[in-house]
Amino acid sequence: MDRRKVLIITSSTVIRRIIKTKIISKSSFLEVIEAKNAQEGVELLTRESANIVLIIIAKLYSEIECEDVVKYIQNDQGLCFIPLIIMVYDGTPERYIFQDQEKTEKFVVLQMPFADEEFRKALKIAIDRQR
Repeated sequence: MDRRKVLIITSSTVIRRIIKTKIISKSSFLEVIEAKNAQEGVELLTRESANIVLIIIAKLYSEIECEDVVKYIQNDQGLCFIPLIIMVYDGTPERYIFQDQEKTEKFVVLQMPFADEEFRKALKIAIDRQR
């Protein structure tokens, strides 16, 4: 039986490790899978869609084609219900990520760096928005 999986998409090995540590420390039944770019992220989403319970994209400048991944998720019947958190550096306004307000209502934007409590709140909001 496959475990429930959290997909982390970011080019930063350090940020993937930090997020992975936070998730594993909160729940031992989750497995974290990682992608270092949008293409790997879409491949993992396609292959593992039945097991993914949370998607986290850490947007570092323009290294990850964040909008392309979000469009892919929102247009796929099997993925559009999965909670999504997009992490950005402090000071990056939401409108910088997407100009279309309707799109920004479908996910949670979490400013980096963040405290554990902020991460928990973002997770709860992301899950609530998908219900």
